[in-house]
Amino acid sequence: MTLASLDLSNRSYPRFEPVSPLPRVWIGFLIAAAFLWAEFADAEAGNTGPIGLYTLATALVGWVYWLFCVYRFHKILREISRDADGDPTYRTTPWQAVGYHFVPIYIVVWLFKWPIDLVEYVNSHSSARMIPGGLLGTLFFVSIVVLRFYDGAASLATTFGLGLYIAGKLRQAVLEYEQIRGAAEVFE
Repeated sequence: MTLASLDLSNRSYPRFEPVSPLPRVWIGFLIAAAFLWAEFADAEAGNTGPIGLYTLATALVGWVYWLFCVYRFHKILREISRDADGDPTYRTTPWQAVGYHFVPIYIVVWLFKWPIDLVEYVNSHSSARMIPGGLLGTLFFVSIVVLRFYDGAASLATTFGLGLYIAGKLRQAVLEYEQIRGAAEVFE
């Protein structure tokens, strides 16, 4: 029996769609540099309050871009986690991932929960190996909460550094997914 004689038309195979591109996390480092500049600009302007206008604007841009990165990470995980019926097996939707950042007390739990879920999925479904999710969550907590009180630019740079790490590991997982997709297209 040859491969050409097999009737594969009645079988259910997962639909392989192109994966969304990874976020350009390096932009976050530019935002962190702009934040540092904004701190100096506010000090030069004589703003003696806790946060100046330039610093506030740059912090908001950094926060929004970080949430975009979180959204994209989870969107990619949902796209590469399709089962045979086409349903994603990765539980967290991109909007949940972003939305829980706005729940006042739950944000502390969420800073640990989403990295743990992400690491568990990547480690169990690809050859990419990530640091433990609890450690990643702790580093996020330190970067977002603790470093923010020390220096906002350092906080943003550390947060986007962790994002760069996640993006690199997701890149490995996506490459494996693309190889499987390429092999599956041969049988379509």
